[in-house]
Amino acid sequence: MNRHPHTAVRCTPFLIERMREYAPPSRVFLSVDGEPVGPAEGRGEDPVPESDPETARRSLTGMRRYLMRQVDAHLILGGRRGGFQGTLPGLLEEALLALEADLPVLRRSPSRARAQRP
Repeated sequence: MNRHPHTAVRCTPFLIERMREYAPPSRVFLSVDGEPVGPAEGRGEDPVPESDPETARRSLTGMRRYLMRQVDAHLILGGRRGGFQGTLPGLLEEALLALEADLPVLRRSPSRARAQRP
């Protein structure tokens, strides 16, 4: 896979729509550490919310690590600035993991996003 140098460019609504069109959602079940598992592995009939903060933190980081192995670039659109459950705010952790994986990091211009709101 050919990797690009780390870069930040503006993302347009057109690009976002193309990404949605060419990257349909899929169902993947992950372990706490972000490794794919069978849908019934370690689960009962009903989902149970995770109450242990350390397990929740590890699960979020594991999910993000899994996602970084599935993509060729990382697009930053927006997210929480406080009240997060992971080690870091999701956007920051995802950007750092993408850079560690030598992925280009793309961001949507905040001023452009504000200008398009009704």
